[in-house]
Order: sequence, then C-alpha cells, then structure tokens
Amino acid sequence: MNTHSFNALILVALLIFSLNAMGDNVKRTARDSANKVEEVSKDAWKDTKKAYRKTKEEVCEMVKGELKCVKLKAENTALNAKDEIKDKVD
Repeated sequence: MNTHSFNALILVALLIFSLNAMGDNVKRTARDSANKVEEVSKDAWKDTKKAYRKTKEEVCEMVKGELKCVKLKAENTALNAKDEIKDKVD
C-alpha cells in the first residue's frame, strides 16, 4: 500500500468517525429538544389547572361569600402543592 492510498484510507476513516459523532450529537440534541418540549407542556398544563382552581375560588367567593369557600381554597392549595411536588420529581 503506497502513502497516497494510506492517507486516503485515513481520511475516509476520519470522515466516517466525524459523521458518526455528528449523528450522535444530532440525536442528543433532538432528545434534549423533545424533553424540553415535554417539560414546557407539563408546566403549561400545571399552570392551567392552577388558574382554573383560582377562578373557581373567586367565583365561589362572589356567589357564596368568602367563609363558605374556605374548604375549596384548602383543597386547591393542596392540589397545587401536589402538582408542584410531582413536577419536581419528574
């Protein structure tokens, strides 16, 4: 094998190695992006539930008065805390 063929073989090997490394990087980036999208989606859903519960509390206070809605507020606070803990664990 002459020097020219050996150098060409080395270049091909380096090219294959580089393409493989780039492929791994692309896969990792795609996986990280998918995880980020999932996290943002979970946060949006958690915030939506929290806003819905808050709205229910405010409507309850308007209709029934503040003292009648203490139980609902306590339940919603517990549910919001549960959602936060679940989010931290995930």
